[in-house]
Amino acid sequence: MRSIVDAHTHILCDIDDGAKDIAESLKLIEMEIGIGVTAIVLTPHFDPYTDSIDIFTQKRRQRYDNLMQHIRDENITLILGSETLYSPLLMYYATLTPLCISGTRYLLIEFSVDMKFNKEFFAELEKLILKFDIIPILAHAERYVYLKKHIRLFEKFKQLGCVVQINANYILRNFEEKFTKQLFKYDYIDMIASDCHDSETRPPNLNEAISLVDAKYDGYYSKRLLGKYKMGMNLQE
Repeated sequence: MRSIVDAHTHILCDIDDGAKDIAESLKLIEMEIGIGVTAIVLTPHFDPYTDSIDIFTQKRRQRYDNLMQHIRDENITLILGSETLYSPLLMYYATLTPLCISGTRYLLIEFSVDMKFNKEFFAELEKLILKFDIIPILAHAERYVYLKKHIRLFEKFKQLGCVVQINANYILRNFEEKFTKQLFKYDYIDMIASDCHDSETRPPNLNEAISLVDAKYDGYYSKRLLGKYKMGMNLQE
């Protein structure tokens, strides 16, 4: 069985729209372990319009410490991170390090689904990267209408050093769609994650999606992405 890192999850309970209680958190972790996941990045939503970094990180730490009291399996590693909503407000912070995946420069960033990824946007994103020395991870890249219409814009993200993440559930439901095929054809995908929220409607289903991708695209995950996951784990140690 593969050693998998799930870098986008909503397993921490009582902090966003993910797991509602400890029991659900533990069930999700058990499911992750069952499919070969050895490290989980906990990425609750951070909205700069409604929260401050200090309040968010304090709440996240409380939820994390509470969860860790119930973890008995030593074969799973839980890592703190965030799913940060992109906003010009981010430029006003002194640092974004507390929002990054712990011990790394990687910051999982989501955008509004109708975001216009124009020249002005990429200029602003570059300023954000340079100011904070971060590596943005483009969360659930399949959701953005503008990118679906202008798929070559993924190359702009790559030129800025960004990581492109796609959700496992999207792969399973839309594997034969033109857009999905193009993402893999042009080698735009750097990361597959579950973005799991609960055990019923949005479960962790990475293993199934990875197997499908490997079978269709000549070991795309195992040959191209697994090394990147391991590199990320080394950075987190």
